[in-house]
Amino acid sequence: RYREVFRSITGVSPVEYVTRLRIERAKDILTQNNSSVAAVAESVGYANRNYFQRLFRKYTGKTPGEYRNDFLKRK
Repeated sequence: RYREVFRSITGVSPVEYVTRLRIERAKDILTQNNSSVAAVAESVGYANRNYFQRLFRKYTGKTPGEYRNDFLKRK
């Protein structure tokens, strides 16, 4: 029932919602400092760097490194 109510309010499942929050936080960290991708992954709650990179690409269309490089080029 919780999942149904959550989805009706937010439009996404609770897991999807948390994943999106984590990816947004990772984007902030990637643009604010020079931490390694592994450190960024761990700071947003992912112990496995490869899994984090797959999720990041799924949600942004870029790897974390590509995202950081594109941000630095625009800056």
